[in-house]
Amino acid sequence: MALSVPHILGGIYIVETAFSYPGIGTLSYESAKYADYNMLMILCMMTGITVIFCNIIGGIINEQSDPRVKANEINELSEVTKA
Repeated sequence: MALSVPHILGGIYIVETAFSYPGIGTLSYESAKYADYNMLMILCMMTGITVIFCNIIGGIINEQSDPRVKANEINELSEVTKA
């Protein structure tokens, strides 16, 4: 589910712009329309940080629920140090 966050955010931008709902999509559209670059940078940083944070949380949950992931990483590290 954490990997679908970018798709959800992209859908939010499109739906809010198409149906004139107030929100982050409308705000970014209006910022681009009126050349408010500072607001666009903040919105890009916020959405980027949200996506990265959700991916990190998803990775942590995946490692906790599936011990094979951690064992795979250990095996890969040991193979790299042998070569």
